[in-house]
Amino acid sequence: MDNSKKIRILAKFFPAGKDMSAFLEIDEPLDVLIDTLRELEKLRKLRIWTRDTFNLDLALAPQTFHALLDISAINFVESTDRNLEVQVVSLKETRQPDDPVTVGNLNIVMRELYRALEGAAEIKRAELKSLLFGKDIAADRVALAEDLLARWKHAREQRILFFPLPWKTRAVENELQAAFPQARVPRPLDPAFGQAMAEIDFYRHCLKLNDKWKALNLNMFELIRDEALSGALENVQEMGSLLWSVVYKYPTISGISELAGIRMDDIATLFADPKQSEA
Repeated sequence: MDNSKKIRILAKFFPAGKDMSAFLEIDEPLDVLIDTLRELEKLRKLRIWTRDTFNLDLALAPQTFHALLDISAINFVESTDRNLEVQVVSLKETRQPDDPVTVGNLNIVMRELYRALEGAAEIKRAELKSLLFGKDIAADRVALAEDLLARWKHAREQRILFFPLPWKTRAVENELQAAFPQARVPRPLDPAFGQAMAEIDFYRHCLKLNDKWKALNLNMFELIRDEALSGALENVQEMGSLLWSVVYKYPTISGISELAGIRMDDIATLFADPKQSEA
């Protein structure tokens, strides 16, 4: 494909009337830039889908990224000094809250978010074949479920002359059913009590994730209720793959990428549609 045809294809990514002659003045492969722009189109669409479907916006604003620095794995990064010695640097101490978010910053966030979601999915997969409280559970209802289960256990252990008091456990089971009408908790609860308590442990893990990732508005309980955890994982992974591909190509097209408005030191340039820029 000759350069004139490549320029015609390239022009479709920009506003009508944009002067494309500057792209021919730099000796870099136009076809690689075209591939990169196509990947960035996919990245932008995937960002919107992930935001609208899972309420996770990975086009991080500077203030959002700065808030995420409370997570140690994101805050502390390795850096090489002039003597090629590796040092651990705190981003909180080296950047301002309104500094642009770099591609490297975003990559770390997506890596850690994927690990967090994957860890939760693995717990659910290994320890909880199904969720008894799934459709009814929410962050502000975990304590209620835990309290009712504790009361049921206490009632189950009560005795009169070594005889159980089944009406006491039934009373708590009635409360449980009223509080969580969509829950699939059997009656009597005895055979499912162990699973219910394991489920509470899982929900407490989800509460910790919500708090850890509050800057991203992560809501694990929405993902659980909508059975969307695996979908969120897939989308984060796909965004990470697209980002890696863009970064991998960048050194060979750094000059024409700058002409196209693509910069690795500011992810806003990756998520901005070049067609909306000035001609």
